[in-house]
Amino acid sequence: MKGISPVISIIIVLLITISLAAAAWTYISGYWGSLVGSNIEITAANCQGGVNATIYIHNIGTNRIDLNNSIDVRRTDGSPSLVYNNGTEGGTLVEPGGTGKIIDTACTTIGVQKRCAYDILHLPSGRLYQTFVTCSG
Repeated sequence: MKGISPVISIIIVLLITISLAAAAWTYISGYWGSLVGSNIEITAANCQGGVNATIYIHNIGTNRIDLNNSIDVRRTDGSPSLVYNNGTEGGTLVEPGGTGKIIDTACTTIGVQKRCAYDILHLPSGRLYQTFVTCSG
C-alpha cells in the first residue's frame, strides 16, 4: 500500500497553517480597526455657573465622531432625560484627539444643590460610560 510522502504531507500542513493564520489576521485586524476607529473617553465632568452640568468627551479613536449621532446621553437620577450635545466651538463634530462637550442646562436650579447622574452610550462601540456632576445651585 502506498501512502503520501512525508515531504508532500509537510507542505500540505504548512499550507493549511498559513491559510488559517491569514484568516485569523483578517478577522482580528478588522475587529481591532473598528474598535480603535471610533472610541471615546470621559475626561471631565463639572458644573458651570452653579446650574449647568458639562461633560467633556475626548475622541481617542482615529475617526471623527458626531456627538449628535454617536453619543446617547440619559439622565439617570429621575430628572428629564433630555441633554443638549453642545459639541465643540465649531459644532458637534469632534476630530481625532479633540474634545467635545455635552451640556445639561437643567441639572438644577439656582439655590438648589443637586447631584446629576448620566449614562453616556457610545453607539458605534456599544460602550456605556457613567458620570456624576454636583451643582451647587
